[in-house]
Amino acid sequence: MFQRLIYRDGSANSYTICVNGERATFEYVPVTPAQSSTGHYSGGDPRSGQLDAAQIAALWQHVTALEANTALHVTDRGKGTGLFAITDANGERSFIIARGSELAAFDAFVTAS
Repeated sequence: MFQRLIYRDGSANSYTICVNGERATFEYVPVTPAQSSTGHYSGGDPRSGQLDAAQIAALWQHVTALEANTALHVTDRGKGTGLFAITDANGERSFIIARGSELAAFDAFVTAS
């Protein structure tokens, strides 16, 4: 299980999830028009909250599946890719997932959580 997950979606919006036992906090920091390459994109409103044990388990299941599927991994952080940075009992690691249906499904999951 992770202690901290940082996920940056294909538009560079940032999600940070910190786990403490069976509870977790999350923070969503969206890209603002001033930060976007077009000067127009907005990732919406920032938000934060808590996740329960079931939500944490589902999130971890998604992340570990993406991490294990190395066919989806890419070496460069291009637009549309997803960056995952994990801190757990084994230390820190990161990987980048290519744009595609698997990343879109993860985006839908974290947006709904």
